This record gives sequence, structure tokens and C-alpha cells, in this order.
Amino acid sequence: MILLCDTHLICYNQGMLWIVGKLFPNFSDYLNTHNIPYGVMWDVSLPVPASYNMPLIKLDFSHPETLGAQIARISPPAPIRAITVAGYENYVVPAAYIAQALRLTGLTISAAQAATDKLKMRAAFSQSCPHFSSAYSSVESWQDIERFIATNDFPVMLKPASLMKSLLVTRNDSIDQLHTNYKNLYQHLDEMYAKYHVATEPRIIIESFLAGSMHTVAGFVDKTGYSLLIPQIVDCLTAGDIGVRDTYLFSRQLPTTCSTTQQHTIMQAARAGVKALELTNTPVHIEIMLTPAGPKIIEIGARIGGYRARMYQHALGYDLYKAAIDTAYGKSVEVIPQRPACCAALELFPDKQGLFIGIENEHKLQQLPSLRHFSLKCRKGQHIGIASQGYKAAAVIMLVHDSRKQLDLDIQMVRQSVKVLID
Repeated sequence: MILLCDTHLICYNQGMLWIVGKLFPNFSDYLNTHNIPYGVMWDVSLPVPASYNMPLIKLDFSHPETLGAQIARISPPAPIRAITVAGYENYVVPAAYIAQALRLTGLTISAAQAATDKLKMRAAFSQSCPHFSSAYSSVESWQDIERFIATNDFPVMLKPASLMKSLLVTRNDSIDQLHTNYKNLYQHLDEMYAKYHVATEPRIIIESFLAGSMHTVAGFVDKTGYSLLIPQIVDCLTAGDIGVRDTYLFSRQLPTTCSTTQQHTIMQAARAGVKALELTNTPVHIEIMLTPAGPKIIEIGARIGGYRARMYQHALGYDLYKAAIDTAYGKSVEVIPQRPACCAALELFPDKQGLFIGIENEHKLQQLPSLRHFSLKCRKGQHIGIASQGYKAAAVIMLVHDSRKQLDLDIQMVRQSVKVLID
């Protein structure tokens, strides 16, 4: 067995690893640090950074079904023996087409589509594990929304079927608010799909709002469909949990504060969801809402979740990147914790749209005992905004400490005093 706690990677003599679509910076740093040979099947719609010196295969991802034929017409600069997606959800389906064409380990096309299309995903949950699912409907017109509201109470969630990071997702507490948000979503849907290179038809879904606490589970699925789920669950605080009217995740924290019974039920829902989507040969990132009626699956991604590789490494010594590579090569993984620590990843957004000025009390943030990482995701003068209007985080903070009390104090300080300033 290959252990996640072992940071020394074996030499993969089966050939080079290829990243599909785009290279995630932290993953490339990891590959370079561990001297793992890799190339990138690069999305031609994106400029190639001048610093790149790894082998590239430039492909048009706008029509995933043609990717196999595109590769067949190219003489690859190095052997293709395994592929993986480096955290970008919009390349999960293209990777499945490539895997099928080249007869490599990977997701089936139908499973990849179910893991990236919330309508297909919700349909699979409703059929296979309805007790872990919520009410939903496809939206093609305002009349579809009216039909849903006629049989479901407010609040409701309105969201794109295939975008990530809570982009354009809204909570709606009234018919007037729903109508306004529907018009905004419909107006910007094509633009956002194009901006983030999502090569599927833009669609809209409406769902019942799930009240409760949000949690995520990480894991890896082998070629038989067996899911090895990491037992340490991540607790999440949404914007709504901290009194902000938006849909982004403010924080992700380890270890969980859930009881043993609650953890058991969350894991039951996670396993049922993975099985419902018929996932194989992939990392998984499972979002669960623990409601008064029990756990409900929000969604499942066929990838490592945002910040999870660093969080599990800092808190437990797990090497999720290594596990993802092993999974790509069809190898087994095992999880053994190496150290107990507390970790939180925080995202900062402004209260509304505007031009970025800076971070209020950044000097206090820099002095926090648990601060491990702080980075700005925007430049001064850049137009930024909230997630429900289609914007990503303005800043990211990673906190790590042996003491949960100290970590909680530092999170509280960030909540109260560290703000994104706009003009």
C-alpha cells in the first residue's frame, strides 16, 4: 500500500504524468519539489506563462468529444501513461474523454458529467439515495421557477448547473428577490461559462434551501468504485453563518466539532453519494449539509477540494497530492495520521462591488500566532465583488496552530477586524 503520510514519492516507471487543461500552481510546485516528470495538456484558449518549461500538448477543449482525435494527430513530446486534473472542475469532463480515447485510468464520461453538472448529479442522488437529497428542478424559463415555488417553501437556492466557487449562486427569501436574481443569473450565465471555459451548455437549477451546518469529506475512489474516505471531516462556515448576505465559504476548519454520531451519518451520506454517481479512479470532494432531518448532499466534485491539500498536510500530515497521483496510476492509497494540529482556510470578500483599495488591519493579521499564509488575489484598483454576483475571493488566509483555542481566537479576530476595503 502507498501511504499518504509518506512524503517520498516512488518513481513511476509507467511513464509521464500529464495534467489536463491547466496547471494548478500549488500542484506544480509539489511536482517540481518531488522531481516528478510531468507535462500539461494545455487549454489553447489560455495564454501560456513565459515561465513554463515543461512539455506541452496544446488542445482545443471547447468540444471535449474531439480531444482523442486531436491527440492522435499530435506526436506527444513524452509518453502519456497517466492523466489527472489539477483542481479545476471544468477539465473533469475533458479528462474523461481523453482517458477513454487513450485507454487510460480515469472517470467514465457519464460519471464525469454527473460530477460536474448539478442537474445530472441531483437526478442521480434522487434516484439512488433520495433520503440524502433535496428537492430541485431544472429551470428553462420563469414558469419552471413558479412551478417549483408552488410546491416548495422559501428560502430557495438558484444556481448555475456547472460553475464552481459559489459563482452566481443566490439564496432567495421572496418571490421578488427570486425574480431579480433570476434575471441577473440569466443575463450573465453565458458570459461566466465562457470566462471559466466551461464546455457544457449553460443551465440553471433551483433547489430547496438546506438549513444546518456545512461539512466536507475528502477521499479517493479506485477502479472498482471503492471509496477510501478520510475520516477527518472539515467544518465550514458560510457567508450566511457569519451574517453576510452571500453564498461563499468564509472558512474551512480541521478538526471537526461534530459528535461521533454526526460524523458517522455524514460519512454514510458521502459514501452513498459517491456510489450514486458511479465514480471511479478519482479524488472526491463531498459537500454535506447536516440538517435537523439528517445529512443532505450538496454536491460532489471529482477533484481535491479547495485548500484541502494544504489543510490536511498542516493538520494531519496527509499528502493528498501524492494520493491523487497514485490514483491516476491506478495504485492504492491508505490514510494514517502523523500529527494532530488545527487548521483553517479563510476567504475574504468585500461587502459589495467596487475597486480594491487594500486590507483593513493587515498589520494585525500579519501578527497572528497562527498565520501560515496570506495572499491577495486581486491588485489595487481592480474591480471586485461578492460571489453571488460572479466574483472570486479577494484574499486567502491559512491559519495553523497546535491549540484550538488560539486558532478560534485568531479566526474571531479576522471576522471582526480584517476587512476588504473598496472605493
